[in-house]
Amino acid sequence: MTQRDTAHIMELIDLWLGYRPDNYLLKQVNAKIGQGEMIALVGRNGTGKSTLLRTIAGIQHAARGGVKLNGRSIETTHQRQLASWISFVGTGSSITENLTVFEMVSLGRHPYTNWWGALGVVDRQKINESLRFVGMEEFSGARIDRLSDGERQRVMIAMALAQDTKIIILDEPTAFLDIPNRIGIVEVLHKLKADGRSVIYSTHEFDNVFTYADKIWVIHNQRIIEGAPEDLGMDKVFEEIFRDADVAFDQENLRFVREINPGKKIFLDAEDQHVEYWTYRALERIGFRVVREYEENLLRVTARKEKGRYQWNIEEKHTTTAFKSLYALAGYLIIEN
Repeated sequence: MTQRDTAHIMELIDLWLGYRPDNYLLKQVNAKIGQGEMIALVGRNGTGKSTLLRTIAGIQHAARGGVKLNGRSIETTHQRQLASWISFVGTGSSITENLTVFEMVSLGRHPYTNWWGALGVVDRQKINESLRFVGMEEFSGARIDRLSDGERQRVMIAMALAQDTKIIILDEPTAFLDIPNRIGIVEVLHKLKADGRSVIYSTHEFDNVFTYADKIWVIHNQRIIEGAPEDLGMDKVFEEIFRDADVAFDQENLRFVREINPGKKIFLDAEDQHVEYWTYRALERIGFRVVREYEENLLRVTARKEKGRYQWNIEEKHTTTAFKSLYALAGYLIIEN
């Protein structure tokens, strides 16, 4: 059995990025973007994520090397033609407050309209389809300044979608959004991928990366490490990124946590997994190392349901102290231990 060969529509070849010859952000980047592939770009602040995205979008030049789109260098591709293949949504994307949603999205049709920017039947159809795709059709006549941050971000994605490109590049599309809107935006991006478009976006949110991305580009030590989320997880790539920052990657919960040096061991006995999980989190947070096997003279915490409510008991020597909440339990342990 041979591995399926994905058709690549973009290739990064020996790419070097930086603003000064003696201070490169990225060196010798070689990577490929497959058709209909969703790629998440991650890395620490200042490592060149935005620079890389702007370079592959054709907005700024590489120091060395190049980017090929369908086998042709983007450096020699006319801007109007490039705009029909690649759309870009940046963190500082300009939003004109006095425009309506429809007018804002219509700017995405610029590569196809005439000199005066007049919209034709096809243009209006594309705009309406784009608004429908991101769930903003009913806001078509609303002014941009009346929208929430999440709604504005959907409008920006709709504008990129109206541009009708094969590749959509987004720089931190979920930044500053609340959790429901973050999930909603990534769901929209996943729909774009399912629609056959290639999506490349930068993010700091590892939970959605593992849920949606086909491949991750990790910037580390001026290089790109790429692979499926699970491959990189097995290779412990994410732990390596923040090795010097006193944080560790929690593979079970797909999150970074601060590294602590738990002192006293504590035994936990809970009657269901839900309570065990949250009790474990609380004990870990205040500096205990939770063990699963009881040892003699060990502090013991049990969690049981009493009269329809959970109760936590600390069994120490010959005494038992009961608590009605994890807040009370944690407070007691901090003071007494």
